[in-house]
Amino acid sequence: SSPIRVNSLDPGPTRTKMRTVAYPGEDRNSVKEPAQLAPLYLWLMGPDSAGRTGEQFSAEGWTP
Repeated sequence: SSPIRVNSLDPGPTRTKMRTVAYPGEDRNSVKEPAQLAPLYLWLMGPDSAGRTGEQFSAEGWTP
């Protein structure tokens, strides 16, 4: 088994400058902030997700 993990993550709608340009009329308060995704990224990079590779993850409805 290799220590290298390769997964993909769909963060879903996220409050970024690029999204504001793409969707200028959208209510920014209805979209999550990037910091809200940090626990998911940390989980994917941390020991709790060891052995999880080749998977697709979605931030929508995610729980560890």
